[in-house]
Amino acid sequence: MAKVACNKTTECAPDEICSQGFCEKPSAPSCRTDNQTCDTVSDCCSGMACQANRCTLMKCLESCDDANSCTRDSCNTTIGQCAHSIIPSCCGNGICEGGESCASCAKDCGCASGEVCAEGACVNEVENELSVIGGNVTIEACRQKALNEWKLKNYDAVIADAEGCAGLMAEPIGELGVLQNTVAANQSQAGKVKAASLTLGSKQEEMYAIKALAEAYKKKKNTDKYLYDDLAYLQDLKGALAHMEQSIYLLYQLKHDSPGEWRNDTQGALFDDYANQYRGVNQEINALYDDIGSYHYKYAFQVDPNDPLVIDIVDEMNGKPTGESMDLRLLKFVYGSVNYVSDPNWKVDWVQPPAYTLMMDQGDCDDSAVLLASLFLRAGISGTELCEVDTDSDGKYDHLTVGVKQSNGLYSIYESTWPPSDYLYYKKGDPVPTEPAPVDEWSYPAKILYCYSPEETVSYALAKKCNDGTEYGKCSVEKPMFCDEKLGLVNDCERCGCDSKYPHCAKVGENKGTCRVCPESGDVWIDEYAVCCPRGYEEYHPEDSSCWER
Repeated sequence: MAKVACNKTTECAPDEICSQGFCEKPSAPSCRTDNQTCDTVSDCCSGMACQANRCTLMKCLESCDDANSCTRDSCNTTIGQCAHSIIPSCCGNGICEGGESCASCAKDCGCASGEVCAEGACVNEVENELSVIGGNVTIEACRQKALNEWKLKNYDAVIADAEGCAGLMAEPIGELGVLQNTVAANQSQAGKVKAASLTLGSKQEEMYAIKALAEAYKKKKNTDKYLYDDLAYLQDLKGALAHMEQSIYLLYQLKHDSPGEWRNDTQGALFDDYANQYRGVNQEINALYDDIGSYHYKYAFQVDPNDPLVIDIVDEMNGKPTGESMDLRLLKFVYGSVNYVSDPNWKVDWVQPPAYTLMMDQGDCDDSAVLLASLFLRAGISGTELCEVDTDSDGKYDHLTVGVKQSNGLYSIYESTWPPSDYLYYKKGDPVPTEPAPVDEWSYPAKILYCYSPEETVSYALAKKCNDGTEYGKCSVEKPMFCDEKLGLVNDCERCGCDSKYPHCAKVGENKGTCRVCPESGDVWIDEYAVCCPRGYEEYHPEDSSCWER
């Protein structure tokens, strides 16, 4: 059979190819190219498809767009596949390249878990948070402004600034609280977060203290002494110092529990500032005691079983029992914690509260006794009292100690400030113990003049006056008020009289006890019925509440 002439394979039979101008069967298996006949795709060369028994060139999908602006998209028709080439220095190409940072391109230069982007660099989240809070100029500027106003005695400005500043600190304090949970397992970071939290918390409490003090000073300045007496003023000052005690406690806790995070250039300086503020206000409180005229009040008001340091110490001892009784453990604690230092202001004999004594690690006998009594009361040791002592037999009080009243009415005396060589507290010839221990009253060589309960003394001092400072059973300077022990201030014009503005005393009716004035100058006061009638109508008929001519 003669060969069929051809110009292309399509002119040949399906099992033939066009070769050298004639249709013929391939001599050996080979791949077939574009438009050559095929039975299956395996007959065609790579990149070809078998369609309608003809090999055809493969094509890409309708679109090679990968929706990535950082790639150039194209179709390789040789293989029928899309190609995507990366565009250099494009944010989103998955490569953190020069000129890119976590700030400019988080897609390519994003930070790892536990890191944040700060000023274009990935840094530890905790370190960054501490840096931000520590360098918060707004907070410190606010605090300094409030303290400056405080020094200038601009009390209205102090109240507003200190309150605003304390509020400003609330958010970062909350953030630190969240961080503490995050880094609990990392001792190094946890210590730093705790230091920042305690320091900032102490500053916030300082602002609350300054605000409360300013309110008390403003009230004292603008209020008549009889309406804001020494005891009321003293209580307000003590309430303000409770915030300062919390400030001191937070830094005390940091100093003793995390010495590695204690830095003298920051927290140490703050600690000293608090001590000076505390001492200044407390000296004023001591001067008030002298005005009140009772040393019992002076010491009793300083006993504070709710002092945060006192609570901390007693709770810690309760959690670590040693077999010794609590009273003996607390006595040893005070003896070992407080160095005896004679009061430099002995003429006014100012008394330190527990927080200050523990903070400074020093005090004299009354400071130590106040601290020990606070601890005893916190620990629930019943019968705890303060005892005034005459050590040189001149009949005058010259020493303060703690006594615990026993069931037989006698006291066990607890000395916490004596040096071992001091003979005043032990009978001559008796061995002086190497450690402090209670002494029975009958064997105590010095004379106990008087013991009293701090709680009862404070309660009596506060309870025996009405809230304007008037003693029970007496008339207030503000007529016609009378200070009743059970009812407080009540109207009693029969007993306390009336002032010139309201000269008439209502002795009957629903207004009994109050002072009245007739509405018109010519009206007549009818004392029997406590009413006013027009001039000439001086007969009053209560049946119809009317005035009649005589």
